Amino acid sequence: MMGSTGGRYDEKPVHQVTIAKPFAISKYEVMWDEWEACVAEASCDNGPLTKAGGDNGWGKGRRPVIELSWHDANKYVAWLNSKVPGKPYRLLSEAEWEYAARAGTTTVYHWGDTFDLSKANNSNKAVPVGQYAPNSFGLYDMHGNVLEWVQDCYKESYDGAPADGRSVSETPDCLRVLRSGAWSYGSRVLRAGNRYGTAPVDRMNIVGFRVARTL
Repeated sequence: MMGSTGGRYDEKPVHQVTIAKPFAISKYEVMWDEWEACVAEASCDNGPLTKAGGDNGWGKGRRPVIELSWHDANKYVAWLNSKVPGKPYRLLSEAEWEYAARAGTTTVYHWGDTFDLSKANNSNKAVPVGQYAPNSFGLYDMHGNVLEWVQDCYKESYDGAPADGRSVSETPDCLRVLRSGAWSYGSRVLRAGNRYGTAPVDRMNIVGFRVARTL
């Protein structure tokens, strides 16, 4: 069941989704080390980095890459596909993301209905991936650390949303969806059902992404 009865207006209506095809998802958010491999081959660029080389002065390495637009994330996916032919990578659909975040649960967070600061990064900066316990699917930081770009165009409700896990249809100049919550947000925003729409050109120090591929 996708959505939330207790969340924002755009998390409704709660509706059933049956994922049509099996998929794999990266267990970590894409890290700076991975992103900079793409930059080194001139397939990605760091864009108009705003603070201290783009990492906000926190360090890079295994921290999630930040200050990337939706378009930047798709450049990385295209580069990754050039390196791993025959195994097409992509951004997740919004439905796939929520399925992965919930990990078979129906609670607000994958561990229960009460926020636990020991289980997700909700502090004052992004931290290296994998510091908190994974969910039962083996995925890290599905709550907290950074918001994550997904493929979908943003709609203000789930009315008419695909029931098979596909991303919401492309429309010119649509807002794109961000899922999860970020290090800077309150615990309510770290819920599995939380979602936002924002311009695909936006770059923020609270936003990163992860990748998936259909099996």
